[in-house]
Amino acid sequence: MPEANPITTLDIKPNGLGASLSVNFLTVPRYQRAYSWDEEDVRNFLADINSAFSNGEAEYFLGSIVLQGVDTEFEVVDGQQRLTTATIFIAAARDLLRAKGQPEVATALETQYLLKTDTWSQQKRAKLTLSVYDNDFYLQTVLLCEMAVAPMRESHQRVAKAKLVCAQFLESLVTSHADWFDRLRKLMLYLEHKASRTECVKAFSPLLRSEGRKWYLSSEGKIMHLMHLMQRA
Repeated sequence: MPEANPITTLDIKPNGLGASLSVNFLTVPRYQRAYSWDEEDVRNFLADINSAFSNGEAEYFLGSIVLQGVDTEFEVVDGQQRLTTATIFIAAARDLLRAKGQPEVATALETQYLLKTDTWSQQKRAKLTLSVYDNDFYLQTVLLCEMAVAPMRESHQRVAKAKLVCAQFLESLVTSHADWFDRLRKLMLYLEHKASRTECVKAFSPLLRSEGRKWYLSSEGKIMHLMHLMQRA
């Protein structure tokens, strides 16, 4: 097995799913697959979080998210399906808030989780950049919503369907709760702080490999098992 440079640091942080988006810039690397969740996966994801939130669970574990990088710049090693779906959901919430006459809150939500605007250039940068297969479609359809873009791949259709499922979920929340605004606020805080955990792998140049359902780092001829990951992709 080839050697890799020693691990510089290994940080395991108990962050919520939304916190991964809030404080970092994440990129899905080229070798990762395209977006693959279908409508049932998205509905289950939303139902799981909503159920845990409604039942007052202190925390709900949705699976690990593994990020590799330094400072606030990370590649998504594992967990892109959940991160992408969470981003689509947050974007749908932003769109709902705008439609309901809450533009300031919508903009704040966008700035925190979706798009960062550079002070000087005023260019927007996505907090999550998808794979080369999906990113342009995701930007135009989910984040920016500046023009109608026809899906060119099956994964694009899945992104579009996920957006629709998230919008339907939020419309149901509005019709079911007179205090929908406060419930949405609390649900977003739950998503940020309580749903899932994040393993952040910080290294200068490790050799990262996968074997079955485990990830390991090769360093000086040794295999270091990080942990059993992901209950689902």
